[in-house]
Amino acid sequence: LSWKRRRLQFLYFIDSNFIKVLKKMIAVLLNVLASLAAPPTIPPQFSSNIVKVAPFTMGQRDAGIFVYDSPQRGLKVFQSGIVGLAPKEWDGTPEAWSNFTQWTVGNNTYFGSGGQIKKSPAVVTFEDMFGWLSNSVYSGTTIVNNKTATVWELSTQTSFFQYCTSSDGKPLRTVRNIFQSLLPGMPPTWANVSIDFMTFEPVAPPSEFSDLNTTAALYPPACPPPEDPTPVVLDMYIFHPSGENNISGQDTADAIGDAGFVCFDVLSNNTKNDNYSVVSLYSVEVYPQFGQYKPCNNYHPPICIGGEPILVGREGGYSFCTLLIVVTNMSLPKRVIVADNVVYSCLTHAETTSGEEIMGFCLGARCNDDTLVWDTCVRPRVDRRSDRVELSDREQIEAQGEAEAQSNTMGVDTRVVGWYHSHPKITCPPSHVDIRTQHSIQKVNVGMGLIFSVFNDQDGRNRVQFHCFQSISDQKAISLPIIVESQTAVFARLNVIPKMIRSPFEGSARILEILAEEEEMAFKSHLKDDPLLQINASSIYTKSLSSIAAGFVYPLAEILDASKDAHQEQEQALSLEIQIESSKLESEQRELEKVSAEEAALEQLLQSLEKDIAMRIRFRNNDLADLQSSPLRDIYES
Repeated sequence: LSWKRRRLQFLYFIDSNFIKVLKKMIAVLLNVLASLAAPPTIPPQFSSNIVKVAPFTMGQRDAGIFVYDSPQRGLKVFQSGIVGLAPKEWDGTPEAWSNFTQWTVGNNTYFGSGGQIKKSPAVVTFEDMFGWLSNSVYSGTTIVNNKTATVWELSTQTSFFQYCTSSDGKPLRTVRNIFQSLLPGMPPTWANVSIDFMTFEPVAPPSEFSDLNTTAALYPPACPPPEDPTPVVLDMYIFHPSGENNISGQDTADAIGDAGFVCFDVLSNNTKNDNYSVVSLYSVEVYPQFGQYKPCNNYHPPICIGGEPILVGREGGYSFCTLLIVVTNMSLPKRVIVADNVVYSCLTHAETTSGEEIMGFCLGARCNDDTLVWDTCVRPRVDRRSDRVELSDREQIEAQGEAEAQSNTMGVDTRVVGWYHSHPKITCPPSHVDIRTQHSIQKVNVGMGLIFSVFNDQDGRNRVQFHCFQSISDQKAISLPIIVESQTAVFARLNVIPKMIRSPFEGSARILEILAEEEEMAFKSHLKDDPLLQINASSIYTKSLSSIAAGFVYPLAEILDASKDAHQEQEQALSLEIQIESSKLESEQRELEKVSAEEAALEQLLQSLEKDIAMRIRFRNNDLADLQSSPLRDIYES
């Protein structure tokens, strides 16, 4: 019995080890067979309930819906998650949650939340997020949400991709870890995005993209005005480099918003790149309305990520009208810097007629979001009325052609940066037609409008004013600050010296030509076969030309008188400066003569010393020679 028991134990030991070895061999064989199998393929169209973890959620798991349509180059991701940077008292309340949708269709990406849709400020095009699978390699198995999954991976120096699929070919998880810059101007870092596919359903993609209103996204309506339009004072913070204290054209935020920016900038190790080290607090008086704007950060030059041309505004999260999250961002306005010769030219043009509005284009360039204006371009008017003036596409094209010609002549890149028109006998604020016109031409980078109010008699005086504005919708405008400088100072901001500068009188002559051309066109349009009507039209034409000459010569004479007075003041100032400099030069000359006399005396003293030293050396040598020839030579040698 003892022997039989030992034999059975031995056989059981052999059988159990054999089974273990057999299982390992089978597992190895299955792995070998799997690695030899072709990489998996993803269905070209599908939808799924997902759980997503992305860099901007700080590891938070957001639930949502994923719609994929590779043939139509479409992707939709709906997420519902806890709001970042929310106050502690929101914990456990509905306010702590936010819904957010991202659509990528072709070459455009859109964001949506709370019924609002906005085009992405950055250029984000559709990419096949599963296109790498054809080059992937088998990497074993794992457990994903209590399901056994086959793992396929692809690694490069700057990216890591992982795809987990079930036994029936359905996606369970995808991981993308890419070394990239999360925001413009930031150094690249590893950004990991993980998506768990909880369900899998084939879909008809068009129905999933029907809620995308691209028109509303590309041209968002103006945000509703606040109930109380009274300006308010807000505490706004900015994280910036030491010594950079100008906040115009820079993004600011409230305490929570800037705390989030500081943490993100530091944790992403971006402070080594942007040198941000100081947090400053400003009290800013603002109009209490939310709206789209162009956020800018960094310096020399600023890096802007907004697609909108608006340089000033206030926004909620993702540039939406409503405050979807508790962060308030704000960008403060940059300036419009106009050369004094442009102001003279525009006023000359505006004062040629008190019965109609005149118009022209502003030529210049952009410099660190400042708009520089150093010349004008006058085109014939399409609509000649006392209360409006409008621009045509043809005029804009011709103005841009003149700007390009001026670029070649001056050697300075010149563009159409704005337009100007007059308000005869009324004040400066833009009319609804002006706002609509500005809103339409802003789409072709004509970023601002100038209005000159002339013939506006107040208190018995002809008051002249000018105003700069920009449209934030087809119904609302904002004011932009203006600085008037000399043309030389304007070019100095670009660190360029133009090869040739057009004389202000050339612009004045061009204005006179355009006005005469407009009258000639009106004269020809009224010519009839009736001789009496022809005589009447000719009389009106002659009178109009005479009025233009009279109206043109008077303001031009005023400008010449003002220029003469200014030149005389400059001449007097220069004369005084020359006198002061001459006095300084004479004093320096006297000092120089005194120093020269002292140098001559020193030279004589030096020569006298040299002679004395030479004589002493000669006497010493003679004494030594006499000493060597005397009986005291032995003593001398010792």
